[in-house]
Amino acid sequence: MAEAPEVQITFAPGGQKPDAGAVAQLRRTMTDCVGVVRNGPDLRLALARIAALETAHGNSPSFLNMCATATLIAAGALMREESRGAHERLDFPDTDPGPGQRSFLHLGEALDLRAQCAAEIDPTEIDLTATDPTKENA
Repeated sequence: MAEAPEVQITFAPGGQKPDAGAVAQLRRTMTDCVGVVRNGPDLRLALARIAALETAHGNSPSFLNMCATATLIAAGALMREESRGAHERLDFPDTDPGPGQRSFLHLGEALDLRAQCAAEIDPTEIDLTATDPTKENA
């Protein structure tokens, strides 16, 4: 069998690196609110924080991709109203009978849900400094 040629990946010059603090805030939000043990209020708060982070730091395509991925994960978790496998919803502790059903979610639907959550949450709860690990020892 012939070996495949090595793939050379190149990137166009330029672009905007994501803000390290914003990435840390996004990671902290996902860890704190969208972990293995979840609940509706925290998932809604996560979506609102993701929206705020994207608004504040949306000048980087890489960060926009991170926010899109985080939005899809959090929105999908919010829409699944059962506990299944390793993921537990404290507000929906039971597993629906039968095998799990695959869910499908488009980014547009997730963004709509995110916007709804952001509109419903008190802006004082979306304190991004509280989710910024780089500010913990300040």
